Amino acid sequence: METERTKAEAQRDADRSDRERVQRYYHKALGYQTSDPAAALGQARKAAEAICKHILNKNNSNPGKATLQQLIEKLTSEGLLPPIILPPLQTIQRYGNFGAHDQERESDEITAEYIQPCMSALFTAVKWYLDVCNPVPNVEVDTAPQPISASHK
Repeated sequence: METERTKAEAQRDADRSDRERVQRYYHKALGYQTSDPAAALGQARKAAEAICKHILNKNNSNPGKATLQQLIEKLTSEGLLPPIILPPLQTIQRYGNFGAHDQERESDEITAEYIQPCMSALFTAVKWYLDVCNPVPNVEVDTAPQPISASHK
């Protein structure tokens, strides 16, 4: 009995830690939207990676050091990712790749306005994760993205 309770407590602690990490990356991404859009893409990518790793770990599948693309593919092949969440994760992965690598002259094109599709995808993925995959009973989660004003575009 004690072992089962300890396992359950350990799982709750791991869930809480994962949930907090995803939320931290999400809020950092929001914070960087206007000041450093490329950094926002990196934080969005980290949030998506943390979501994927949590799902794999929860289903006793070791994520290892896989890339985000590999994590998404593994989740899909193992039937652990609903089709509705695949496009948002792929959007985050593609924008994250673009923001993480030197784009030469196009680097200046990574603006708050440019990254909005990724931020919208991030909102969808995080909301799904917090509502479906790792919910906290009787707690409303504030994940609404902050709109970008015209002066920040």
